[in-house]
Amino acid sequence: MTEPGTGLPDAKPQRSGSRSPVPAVAFALLAPFAIAAYMTSATALETFWCATDSWKSGTLGSVASLQVGVFLIVLCVAILVIRTSTRIGERKLSPAFALLRTIAKNDYYCVTTMLYCLLVIAALWVNYWQSYYCVGRPGIVVRTSIVATPRSWRWDEVTAVRARCAIAKSGLEGSLTITLGDGTTIPLKLKSGTPDGAPGDVGPIQAALAGHRIDYALAPSVTQSTCPPDLYRAFTAWPR
Repeated sequence: MTEPGTGLPDAKPQRSGSRSPVPAVAFALLAPFAIAAYMTSATALETFWCATDSWKSGTLGSVASLQVGVFLIVLCVAILVIRTSTRIGERKLSPAFALLRTIAKNDYYCVTTMLYCLLVIAALWVNYWQSYYCVGRPGIVVRTSIVATPRSWRWDEVTAVRARCAIAKSGLEGSLTITLGDGTTIPLKLKSGTPDGAPGDVGPIQAALAGHRIDYALAPSVTQSTCPPDLYRAFTAWPR
């Protein structure tokens, strides 16, 4: 059939192929798992480089750097959600959201942005993993970043020790902050002792520092109400 007066065939309405919302939903659900894996793996591997007989180990990495990594993960997931979503039309959007849509819908911008984000996320993760300290009988091993060389410190090179206490969700906590010769500070969260009054794992550290001249001080938080009883006794009886 033809349209009257035109001699042209009837115009049939064009239907655009509908896209499934499943990919967008899947990417949205991916974000919590990606963030959890990122944070857990970075902190769980902090003792990888320490000797098995180390008394204490931990990270010197910046938590802010991991937070930047989390932001970039969320950004990547948002780009993937927008790219695969069928509900984002041409309506007026906020400048930030419009920019995200432009990046997501353009193949070059999308691939480039995702690649750079993934590289930065990986670099932040590796740097955090490579920033650690190990405390043991021979001394203290410190690496401050991925570009730094691990350095070993003897106990007689410790210049200052400061005792602190805090009230946490898990109960009363005590810690020592050890300052090394170059000014690097090592935060050591201490385990509480046993019911018979043994001072937890502060004993080996106190013994290692015995006989060395250090600046020992109590923070104002060291009180009977904020410290575990055994650590309070150990902190206040420490020779000064």
